[in-house]
Amino acid sequence: MNELIKSNQVDYKQLALDYLRLNKLNNLTSEEQEQFVSLCVMHGLNPLKREIYAVKYGNTFNIIVGYEVYLKRAWASGLCDGIEVDFDKSEPTNPVCIVKVYRKNTKKPITVSCIYKEYNTNKNLWASKPQTMLRKVAVSQALRLAFADVIDGLPYVEEELLDDKPVVVNEAEIEEAVKEVEALNQAEQIDLVESINSSS
Repeated sequence: MNELIKSNQVDYKQLALDYLRLNKLNNLTSEEQEQFVSLCVMHGLNPLKREIYAVKYGNTFNIIVGYEVYLKRAWASGLCDGIEVDFDKSEPTNPVCIVKVYRKNTKKPITVSCIYKEYNTNKNLWASKPQTMLRKVAVSQALRLAFADVIDGLPYVEEELLDDKPVVVNEAEIEEAVKEVEALNQAEQIDLVESINSSS
């Protein structure tokens, strides 16, 4: 971390250090500060634009990414073909948010369902805006699965944290999604080579 790392002329290391200094996060250990700075640099995230946060309560340290970062990365990939959000309210006290993410290079959407009672903390915005919060959780999880090749390694969004612990996403599902995307990319390359060969 001694070298100056810049991406697109933005010094993410300096932005991260400025954020830590401006927010007087003196309760972070040097290892936690270094972890935060490393993630900012590695993923090109600007904490001064609220793209990433360092949060510590007692001995529990979390790095949280802004929800919009997932959306921006998915759209910037050029492969996002739409997002559908629906709510199943057949159980009024325990609605389910169903999100479908479409990729231009896949035949079927990636679908994720999140159940209200699994995430509701009855605190803050979960108490006043439960539907918005559940949507954020479901969209974030769906984007992580659909764009595992783009979002790989990004921290969780705040809405997914329960009791200061991140929700565990099924790693096998992520690996399967990555393999599917890689297989489709390979198939597209083969089709491209075959079309070039047949036209020559």
